[in-house]
Amino acid sequence: MYEMLFGVCPFESKSIAMLISTIKSNEISLPTETNAVSEKTQNLIKKLLTKDYFRRISWIELFGYKIDE
Repeated sequence: MYEMLFGVCPFESKSIAMLISTIKSNEISLPTETNAVSEKTQNLIKKLLTKDYFRRISWIELFGYKIDE
């Protein structure tokens, strides 16, 4: 979803080890200057990309998430 909306991966690196380090040490940023998306869409992307598995959105929550009302 992130890549479809913004045209880039949220994290990129030349090796798996560097990618893991980048993900651990950097917070997700949303390049809304590339594509302006709604606040609800931004919140969904952040929930999808939450690093902590126990805090990440569940499948049930995802399928029930309303982007527009």
